[in-house]
Amino acid sequence: MRVLGAAYTTAMGVRQGNPCFRVRLANHGGVFADPLDVTDHVISCEVSRPLRDGNSATIILHSESGQFAPLSGIYELATKANNAQVQIDLGEVIGGVQYFWRVFTGGINACEPGWGIPVAQVTLECLDGGQNWWQQEITSYFYEAGLGSTPLYYTAHEIIKDLFEAYAGLDPFTDFTLDPLSDWPVLGDVQFEQEPLAIAAAKLLQPKGYRLFFDYDGLVSSALLLPAGLPATWAVAGTIAEEDIAILDGPKHVEPLATRVRVTGGTSQEAMVNVADHSVLGTTRYAYDHPGGNKIYGGSDCYYLVEVNAYRIQMWIQGDVKALWREHCSHLAELRFSKSSLADFAIAPVGVVPFVNEVLADSDEYHGGMDRHVACVELDTGDKPWLWIDLEMDVWGHPYQIISPQVYAQDWDNALIASWGEKGASVEAPIAQDWNDAWRVADLEMTIASLSEFPSTVTLKRFDLRIEVGDVWLVENSRGANFKLWVKQINYGASPKGGITKLTGYRVP
Repeated sequence: MRVLGAAYTTAMGVRQGNPCFRVRLANHGGVFADPLDVTDHVISCEVSRPLRDGNSATIILHSESGQFAPLSGIYELATKANNAQVQIDLGEVIGGVQYFWRVFTGGINACEPGWGIPVAQVTLECLDGGQNWWQQEITSYFYEAGLGSTPLYYTAHEIIKDLFEAYAGLDPFTDFTLDPLSDWPVLGDVQFEQEPLAIAAAKLLQPKGYRLFFDYDGLVSSALLLPAGLPATWAVAGTIAEEDIAILDGPKHVEPLATRVRVTGGTSQEAMVNVADHSVLGTTRYAYDHPGGNKIYGGSDCYYLVEVNAYRIQMWIQGDVKALWREHCSHLAELRFSKSSLADFAIAPVGVVPFVNEVLADSDEYHGGMDRHVACVELDTGDKPWLWIDLEMDVWGHPYQIISPQVYAQDWDNALIASWGEKGASVEAPIAQDWNDAWRVADLEMTIASLSEFPSTVTLKRFDLRIEVGDVWLVENSRGANFKLWVKQINYGASPKGGITKLTGYRVP
C-alpha cells in the first residue's frame, strides 16, 4: 500500500473525486522549457503497471501545428524516441490545490504522428527507460577480463547492476533501489546468452522469492513476489468501497493456469555421489598343471602378483585410470572354470584348502599414485600333487561418480487435480542452485496457479493511488459477497474529462 498522507486519505473518503494529472518531458536537450509540460495538449493518457513485466504508458497529444512531430516539430527533441524522460503524475485536487504523485517514469519507445484525422495527433508509446528490456535480448557481460562468467561469490545485486550498466547505461550508484533483503551470494558461475535483460535480472532474484520491477521514479527495484505466509493469512491493505466501483467483473470461476508446477533449476553446487549397480572392476586368470609343473597366472587386469609360497599367490587387480569405486566393498563373482580336477575348488574360508579367498578388505581402495582403484585376491591350493586347474575370476565392485546434479522440484494442488485433472506448468529457474531455492520457486508459482482459478477485474470511477501491485484489498459487493483481491496489475486512464483505475487480480480465499 502506498502511503500518501492524511489529506489524501481524507479526500478518498469523499464519494466524488476531483482528479488531476500532469505529463512532462524532461532531459530532452532542447532550447525550450525543461521539463516541458504537455498536459494541456493531452487527449488521453494510459499507464499500465503489471506485477512481473515492464511498465508502459500511451500518451496521445494534440499537435495542432505539428509541433510534436518527430522529424519537423519545434519540440521534436522532446518527442523523439529514446531521448526525453517521460514523467506522468496523477493526483487529486484537495482544498482547491492540485497534489500530484508520480506513477510512471520512463522513455519514449515510439513516436507516431497521425495526420489523416480532423485534429492532428501524436501518439507516444512509452516504456521503462524507453526500451523494452523485457524482450530485448542480450549476451551476458564478460566479467573478469573477458572470462565470460561471473566471479565466484558475486551477489545477485552486483550482477544485476553490472548487466544494466553494460546494456542499459544505468548508473550502479544512483539508478537502483533494490531491497537489501533480496540480495544473496550466487553459488556458482552465471552467464546469460540470448536472454532479455530484465528477465535475466529477475531470474537472479527468483530463488529468494523476489521480483524485479521499475518503481515510480524509474529506478530498478525489487520486492517480494507474494506476501509472506499462506494466502488466507495475507494482510488486507484497505477496503474498496462499492460506491467507487464503476464495473465489477468477477470473481469468475475458470480453469486454473496449472494444477502442478515443475521447476527446473541450475546445477547444484553441493557435490553428490552417484553409485551405480555393481559391475566388473577387473578380471584375471589362474591355471596350474601340477604334474607338469606349469603355472599360468595373472594377465588381463592383474598388474602385480606375489608368490607367498609354491601354492599360495596374491594377485593384484586394477580398475581403469581415474575410475572411482566404493572402497572395501568389492567381491569375487562366481569362478569360471575351463578345466579342473577338483570340483569343490571354490571360494572358501581361509585355512580350508584349496580356496580362493575373497578380496582382501585392507587392499580394496583407491591408489593415489596409480590414480586408480586396486584390490588383492589370494589363492591357496595347498599341497595337492594331483591338482590341475584353469579358471578365470572377476572382481566386482560398485562404481560411483562425484556429480553436481541439476536441481529439480515440483508442487501440486490435490484439490485442483481432482477438479481439473493434471495440468502441468514448467518453470525455468537457472539461478536456483540449491534444492530449497527450487522448492521455494515451486511453492510460489503453485500458489499463483491456485489463485488463478478465480480472476477478477475491478474498475474504479476515480484514481486511487494508494493501491499498489502485490497488495490485497477488500472489495465490497452488495450483489454477491465481499472478497479479497490480490492485485497483479494496475491500469490508470487519465484525460481532461476525468480518470479511472482498473485493477486486475485474483480472489484470495
